[in-house]
Parts: sequence; C-alpha cells; structure tokens
Amino acid sequence: MLLAQLHRKVPSEFEGMEDVLTSSVFGLLKYLPDQIACRLLAEFAAIPLPQDSLQLELWPRHPTPPGFARPFATAQVEEPASRGDTEPDAVITAKDWLVLMEAKYRSPLDDAYDQLGREFAVGYRLAQDAGRRFRLLLVTAHTLQPTPGGRDLATGVQQVLSEASAGLGDAAAEMIGAVPTSLHWTNWQQLYSILSKACGDQDISDSTRRLLKDVCRLLELRALKPYDNRSIATALTRWQEEDIPNELWSLPVAYRYRTTLSLAAGWEQLLRLDTIALHPLAWHLHVPVSDYDPATHMGRFELSPLCTPLWHPFTEHGG
Repeated sequence: MLLAQLHRKVPSEFEGMEDVLTSSVFGLLKYLPDQIACRLLAEFAAIPLPQDSLQLELWPRHPTPPGFARPFATAQVEEPASRGDTEPDAVITAKDWLVLMEAKYRSPLDDAYDQLGREFAVGYRLAQDAGRRFRLLLVTAHTLQPTPGGRDLATGVQQVLSEASAGLGDAAAEMIGAVPTSLHWTNWQQLYSILSKACGDQDISDSTRRLLKDVCRLLELRALKPYDNRSIATALTRWQEEDIPNELWSLPVAYRYRTTLSLAAGWEQLLRLDTIALHPLAWHLHVPVSDYDPATHMGRFELSPLCTPLWHPFTEHGG
C-alpha cells in the first residue's frame, strides 16, 4: 500500500483516510529493527528509550470502562451499563511502557473530549494491569497544540474523566491526576522531522533507510512536511529587491508560460510559482488571520512570515 500511495495508484478518497496514513507511518515500527523502532517510539511519545522489542497492535478493541455517558442520550432512553468498545488507533507495548496512540489527519478532535477520555481510561487501566508506565500519544496535523472546545488537552481529558469518575472506581482520582504527565501531543510534521533525521543515521542498513525515506515521501505528498520559513522569507526578499516600476502593475504579463490580466492581479499566482518548492499549504497567501480556516491547520505562527510586502500594489498604489 505504501508504494501504491507514492505512485498515486490508490483511489483519491484513500488519500484523506487517517487509518491509511496511520498504518503507513506507525505500522513502520513493526518492520524496523528493534533498536531503530524503540528509538523512534521514544522520540514520538517523549518517553525514555525502551531497551527491548516493541509489540504493535493497530486498532485494537477494548471494553469502555463504565461511567462514560452515551452520546445523545435522552431522559427517555435508559443508558446501557457499558458503552461498548473503544478502539484506539494503536497500542504499543515495551517492557516498561504502554503507549496508546490516537491519530487525526483531516477529521476534527471531539470538543467534548469523549474519545480521548475513554482512550485515556482504557490505556491507563491496561498499563496498570501490566505493571507498565502509561502514555497517551495524540497525533494531529495542527501546527500548534489544539484546544478543542477552548480547553487545553490535559484539562479537557481531566474534566471528562471527572464526569465519568463514578464508573472508574477507586483509581479515578489517581487516573485524573496522572493526565498532565501521561498525555503527549505531537503532529505529523514533527514525526516527519524525526524520521528524516533517522534517515541520516550512518548505523542503519540501506534497506531501513529506503523504508524511512519512503514514509517521509508519503508525508510530503500529504503536505505534512514542516514549513521552511526561511524559503518564504527569501522569496519575499527577492521580489522586494526587484523594484518593479509602478506602471508595470497594470500590464499583462507572461510568467513561466502563464499569462495574467495584469502583474497586480497575478501577484499571488506569481509568488506561488516562485515558492513552488514549498508544499501546498504554504501557498495560501494574504489570508487575514481572523478569517483563516482551521481545517487548513494554518495558525498565526504559519501566517506571520507570509505578510504582504510594503510595496505590494494593493496596499501602496490602491489596487
């Protein structure tokens, strides 16, 4: 499936499926040498380096602990004793650690924190039963740590666990208190950086390096490579230094075999072409911060280096 994705031989609807992305990136741990897999997990989940082999289980199903409210429950519908099963994206175990992972790509996080709360409770109990330390690893495509429903992740999970505490038994208080140190958020872009750095390790085999590079290529295809703000700044500086005369802004212009009605009208297109090496999300230029669509994962940090140059015709010459 990895090679089919790299060669665009899968249906387009598969490209947006986070399960496919999860399988390609985290399924990698199952086929790497133990030493490399343990090192990657340690960096992904911010845990000490495991000293043994890893066991990876994708999409396991576990009974949800009692106490979690049924979605859309009404007074006329009696809630069952159990919510049924909870299915995290992965459970990874080592000798001393259990890492439960939830991955989001294009789907949003739950503002009510029901999913993360259930997964934390499931993973915490699994770890306790096995005598292991626990980490809930959340992976999203956001640049900055998301705050569903206006709450930070640890607070949101603690609140939903508090609401379910009657069904969590005597361990409820200890579980709630463990959230801040047991929950770790990262993004796909950071995973790309970790994998890319591992590709340069001189101690890995050529076959392992090829596998790591292919996964990096997949993340690039999904526009999940970190931004290079230096490239954006260089492009803007180069255009500023051109010192284009004012009268040229109203003339049609051909640029790399494309024609625009005027240089002014084609400004955004020109800059897109000039920064062609950047991934597509970096091409959303001149979008007011207040109007940005969170679905594009572009926050203030990413928009700040994309500010309009002072000589831009729409601000300096009235359009």
